Amino acid sequence: MIEENCEYNPDDIPKVLAPIVNDEADLVIGSRFIGNDKEENKKKMLFVRLFWARVLNFVANRGAKVKVSDSQNTFF
Repeated sequence: MIEENCEYNPDDIPKVLAPIVNDEADLVIGSRFIGNDKEENKKKMLFVRLFWARVLNFVANRGAKVKVSDSQNTFF
């Protein structure tokens, strides 16, 4: 879930790291646009940020030929 300032909640870090720690994944990418909080997260984002996120996701997915729901993820 993202916070009011559109930043990720640091309390979610253990959830993001769990698949790596459990040797289930080599890479984990968080997404603001899937999961239980997706509609709430979209409401918190400014329209222009949401618009450009969708445009950049489309371009990234077409260019890389993969399906990523949040190419602008910055949960590091």
